[in-house]
Amino acid sequence: TYSAFFFVGCGCGWLTSDSIDQLLANEQAVQRHGKMFGTLSDTSGIVGLVSGILFFLYLLTFRTKPMLKHDQCTCIWLTMCNITALFSLAVFWQADAPTYPVVVVCNMLGVLTAQASYYFIFPMVATFYAGWLIA
Repeated sequence: TYSAFFFVGCGCGWLTSDSIDQLLANEQAVQRHGKMFGTLSDTSGIVGLVSGILFFLYLLTFRTKPMLKHDQCTCIWLTMCNITALFSLAVFWQADAPTYPVVVVCNMLGVLTAQASYYFIFPMVATFYAGWLIA
């Protein structure tokens, strides 16, 4: 049970997004007088739209429900993406200080991971693990 909670929680990219929100709140230089909020909002919206379109194409291509093994591999992949984004953010957030491209890329990866968890992880947990974890 604890490992299921761990993987569902780590698979969600909101941990990365929350880390970036905390970085913006605590580091005035990263905010760039409010410009970074707009940049992150724009990239988050674009990533959300593109991931929705890609998931729609995925549903059109694969009509049957994937096997549990496939869903578990997707969960592991999303968890690794989240850990990679958090590590990159922790180590390289100050790189190229005026524009902070690592912060923007990690935000995009975090939003993509969060969207993919809605599409793949939550249905897997509801289908194969009795659904009470979602509630």
